[in-house]
Amino acid sequence: MATLMGLASVARWGWQFCDAQSMMNAVVPEMIWVSIALAGLALFLLTVSCNCDDQPPVDRWHLPSECWMRAVFEHALDAYHLHGPDGTILGGNQAARQLTGYERGELIGRSLLDMGLLSDEQAPRVTAMLAEAAQGRIAGPEEFTIVSRDGTERIVETSAYPACVDNEKMVLSISRDITVRKQAEEEARRHRDFVDSIIQHSPAFFVTVDRDGRVMAMNDTMLKALGYTLDEVIGKDMVKTFVVAEEQPRSDQISDMLLEGHQPAFHDVRMLTRDGRELLANWNATPMLDDSGQVAYYHSVGIDVTFTRKLERQMREVQKMQAVGVLAAGIAHDFNNLLGNMMGRASLMLSVGEANPAIRKHLQQIVESCERGASLVQRLLTFSHRAEPRAEATDIGHVVAETGTLLTDTLPSQVEVRVAVDDELWPVHADPYQIEQALLNLGINAAEAMSGEGTVTIRAENCTPSEARADGVSRLRIDEPYVLLTVSDTGPGVASETRSQIFDPFFTSKSRAGHSGLGLAVVHGIVHSHGGAIEVPELVTGAEFRLYFPAIASDVSSDEADTADIRGSFFRRSALVLVVDDEPGLVHLVSDMLEHQGHRALTAHSGTEGLAHLEARCAEIDLVILDMVMPVMDGEEFLEHMERMCPDVPVLLVTGQVPYSPPCKSRASNIRGFLPKPFSAAQVWDMVAGILESRRALKSQS
Repeated sequence: MATLMGLASVARWGWQFCDAQSMMNAVVPEMIWVSIALAGLALFLLTVSCNCDDQPPVDRWHLPSECWMRAVFEHALDAYHLHGPDGTILGGNQAARQLTGYERGELIGRSLLDMGLLSDEQAPRVTAMLAEAAQGRIAGPEEFTIVSRDGTERIVETSAYPACVDNEKMVLSISRDITVRKQAEEEARRHRDFVDSIIQHSPAFFVTVDRDGRVMAMNDTMLKALGYTLDEVIGKDMVKTFVVAEEQPRSDQISDMLLEGHQPAFHDVRMLTRDGRELLANWNATPMLDDSGQVAYYHSVGIDVTFTRKLERQMREVQKMQAVGVLAAGIAHDFNNLLGNMMGRASLMLSVGEANPAIRKHLQQIVESCERGASLVQRLLTFSHRAEPRAEATDIGHVVAETGTLLTDTLPSQVEVRVAVDDELWPVHADPYQIEQALLNLGINAAEAMSGEGTVTIRAENCTPSEARADGVSRLRIDEPYVLLTVSDTGPGVASETRSQIFDPFFTSKSRAGHSGLGLAVVHGIVHSHGGAIEVPELVTGAEFRLYFPAIASDVSSDEADTADIRGSFFRRSALVLVVDDEPGLVHLVSDMLEHQGHRALTAHSGTEGLAHLEARCAEIDLVILDMVMPVMDGEEFLEHMERMCPDVPVLLVTGQVPYSPPCKSRASNIRGFLPKPFSAAQVWDMVAGILESRRALKSQS
């Protein structure tokens, strides 16, 4: 019985042999048929061979002409080689000659291996293919790289088929040039690798989630941030595994929107890492549709905004402080003018000594109220960083000890105050008054939180923050020397819902009566004005405030203060003092204070009026008391004119604007002092007496 060799079909993608026995045996039994077709259309049926046994020849009615067969064979797009049992080439078509670069005569009688078309590494595979086909089995397809005669490398896909021609067993190899296809595939692979590299190494998070909410893919950046490997996340529920419990319902709603084909806006989601940490990511998701138009899955791209949101919160905090600072600075001048008038009048009446005891008590209360009002303005300015600390090298341990004593005397007896100061504490460049104010505020706040019963502990120690400790503490620098002041209590602690608000101005968790809501805000302002940092750790019980103040390398001696006591020394003759202020009440108040000490006063309600007095009586004027903030002509412009007109006349600057430093243009030698509003009569008398006494001493030396 003849062996059926195969049915060859020339289709769009090349030759393919298939079993044809069931189709052909009914027509001509015991024959081997080859159907040759081009573009899917049968061209002819060709009997390649009959059974190699002696059989009667078949009629040739079914055979096409030899010319037709040769034309089809010769012009096929794929390279055809007919091999003998030993691999010798017996023939080849035009495509084979183009592929190898050899003509027909050069091909026949030679082997593909002998011609150097294939590398030594590929030779065993070629030999095996030809041997398998010679045994009657189809071999391949396999890919080979052929080097043509001119050195051009081509990639081919080759299959080998058994054949029997004129009772001789042969092998037909069909090779298709797939170089262009492989180049396209390689280019596509490089493009995929390029895109994949971008996705994997992008700072953004990339995740793909299917309709059931399970992770299909996740990039390396997100895996590293969450602390997982890819194998651990594939198939996990995205929301239940990686979103904190409080936000899971909202995330489920967003997933439902995506599955309905909607694209939600950017949204923040709190993610949960493997080790229990939280990170905040801002996400944008896009639904992807299948061929039927249904959502098959969705891609989500996220950015870790944990640090960004932290900076934004800090910026809002700074902006709030700036807003309060602008407000405080705006009202400080006018408010201090009002307080100055009241406090000055009351202190002047007290100094006269003619009032009865009941009236003097009321006057003293007025003075104290004005002082509290001035202190409130100062605290507002300190909180908003508008009042700079008067820094000096400070033994902060001494300040802590004194504050502890003061708190012990001030707080209820049921509150125990403990103080612990490390030996050899580093000095701090600080305003000791403000440090004391911060500790007092914290101590009083702690006593109130404990309802007047418990323990307040103040500890001072040297500290050099590590990276771990500095993490999460704004403004705290790593490996820099600090003196750490810790104030802790045994109260209920700071509630988590109010933790972010405790330093806000006017915020208080207590009843409003008797509480300004500025205590902790002032502490915050004092610490930051010294370049320090503040930390409120979360504790199970009690509250703890850690104040970090930058330390200085060595003790710096403060400037020697002028120890001359001039309070009782007055200019012996009556001095003529020019008072320039736009507030009529303060002009008259200062005039009354001066006249009470035997001096004469010239008054001016504007800078222009003051210059007119100077021009007329420069030689007579002994002192100018000048308000720096006035309309039309301010104090700076007045001083510029005064330097040209009366450079030797001393000036005492008075202003309700706090903080205040003389403008650069006005730092003249005739400025002798600065008196902030509000002020008492005694303060005015002391300042005036000191300036006049200094002027008298200078005149006596000249």
